[in-house]
Amino acid sequence: MTNVLIIFLLIIIFLGILMAAAVMINHHKGENIDSQYINEENDHLYYDRSLIEKKEFRKNNPDAGEPRTFRRLLKGGKK
Repeated sequence: MTNVLIIFLLIIIFLGILMAAAVMINHHKGENIDSQYINEENDHLYYDRSLIEKKEFRKNNPDAGEPRTFRRLLKGGKK
């Protein structure tokens, strides 16, 4: 019975090591794939869409003030 438990624990440890290696290899590949979605200002093109639109608005309309935000809508002020 003890031999079965030891073998079972060794298999679990071996599978854990394999999973850690697979995650490390996959994470390394993910950095290369993700880098194609980052623009020259280090904004992620998919996740930072509203941030990029606000930056473009500020560039195109420097005298318009701050762009609309949900926070300004709730506060009602110009902060």
